[in-house]
Amino acid sequence: MEWGSWRRGTAAKRGREVVPGRIFSCAFCRGTGVLPRSKGIQCPVCRGAGSVEVDPPAIICAYCGGRGEANPQTNITCIVCRGKGVVPVKEPFTECRQCRGSGIEANSKLPCLACRGKGVVQALVQAKG
Repeated sequence: MEWGSWRRGTAAKRGREVVPGRIFSCAFCRGTGVLPRSKGIQCPVCRGAGSVEVDPPAIICAYCGGRGEANPQTNITCIVCRGKGVVPVKEPFTECRQCRGSGIEANSKLPCLACRGKGVVQALVQAKG
């Protein structure tokens, strides 16, 4: 899947959509295999391959917005997706009520404790009976 193609729309909308596929362009190096803003240093996330594998179903990381970086323009990987830009989830899932899908704890810049920074939590399925 092309790196920029699933980055369209608002973060809240993107975070709730399942991203199709298993192989994704590495968000940390933007699919180049080389660390951004470096002199040819191999990407530690994809090990120079330019792509990463994530078990489906997966969604875009709410904590970093799919960038793979902890902060914009740093060479520190996101602590939630570990630089991949996408995180695996279990279906069915709903938006996290505590962080409202942002993946960020209120009054803090840390990942939400309820959803672990993913922005979604597994939905409770009620048994029919």
